[in-house]
Amino acid sequence: DINLPPSSMSNPDAIALVIGNRDYVNTKKVDYALEDASSIRNYLVQVLGYKESNVIFQANADLDYFNTWLGTEKNRGKLSTRVKPGLSDVFIYYCGHGAPDLSKEGGQKGYIVPVKCDPNYVANSGYALETFYRNLEDLPAKSITVVLDACFSGAEIIQQASPLMMKPKIPELKKSCVLASSEATQVSNWYPEKKHGMFTYFLLKVLQNPSLADQNRD
Repeated sequence: DINLPPSSMSNPDAIALVIGNRDYVNTKKVDYALEDASSIRNYLVQVLGYKESNVIFQANADLDYFNTWLGTEKNRGKLSTRVKPGLSDVFIYYCGHGAPDLSKEGGQKGYIVPVKCDPNYVANSGYALETFYRNLEDLPAKSITVVLDACFSGAEIIQQASPLMMKPKIPELKKSCVLASSEATQVSNWYPEKKHGMFTYFLLKVLQNPSLADQNRD
């Protein structure tokens, strides 16, 4: 969060949507979600050359916000109106809870958990990853990058469910890059000493100093 590297990069057509969900109504808070999202916003503008007006920042997004900006099963979202075909790099960052639908009808599909959603009934008021990914794939963007500092196993927020059941089905993006803090059955961790999510902290650390990346060349 200090000593951001000076950069002459300019990406005036790039669009970013940055969401940090901390203050949940029906489950525990995500302590450092707002710090994570704020730092990501700073790096996009100061290091990666995004115009400040093209970085849409939202704290504590509800389902209406996801539907409005990212679209529903039937309608495209507001984000699509901001994309310049073939010119815009699109960057989506989300920090918060994710969860699977463990009902018999749900098929363990993965959902982003908005702040008013009850994760035990995530199909009723969650934002489906299938919808999220499908709508992103329809964008006429130059590139699409998604960063998810969230776990979708639901292991810590769904009540009275066996961990063996928590294997959500995560759809794949065909023409986009996804960087995620955990696999489907894993739990994402925090870095309390740094007041960040573990994944976001080290992502920012590499943006600050690229020589730290892939030191084992694997």
